[in-house]
Amino acid sequence: MESKEYLKNLILEFENGKTDFEFVKIKIQEFTNKEIDENTLHSYYGWTSLDNFCELLLEKPIEDWQGIDDDRAKTLISELLNTELPENIFDKNTEALEKKYGKSSGFLHNLIFWNENLTENEILAELKKDTKIYL
Repeated sequence: MESKEYLKNLILEFENGKTDFEFVKIKIQEFTNKEIDENTLHSYYGWTSLDNFCELLLEKPIEDWQGIDDDRAKTLISELLNTELPENIFDKNTEALEKKYGKSSGFLHNLIFWNENLTENEILAELKKDTKIYL
């Protein structure tokens, strides 16, 4: 059975009450190496389809995020600004860039959503800003 179909069937069994959350959580983690919480499993349909949700779960992260240089960062940012970009690629790119520059999850989504006219260079400059609080 194809990976996506396996996940779809697993999630549909949960939604139809044929299996419990703990079983689905363990199987998803074993299959995708990703953690999922029960709330996400109950609410994904509010922001995406089952197909897209499975693609998000199956998307492999950018493993070499530590080695992202300015040119690669601009390429990833340029992809983020493409309105046709699938959710799974958007999430993969933002996760890698947020890790690289020490930003919290959702930083890039909010930056791009609230500032539609930012360029790749401006977004990279925002990523590079030191926003840590030193005590």
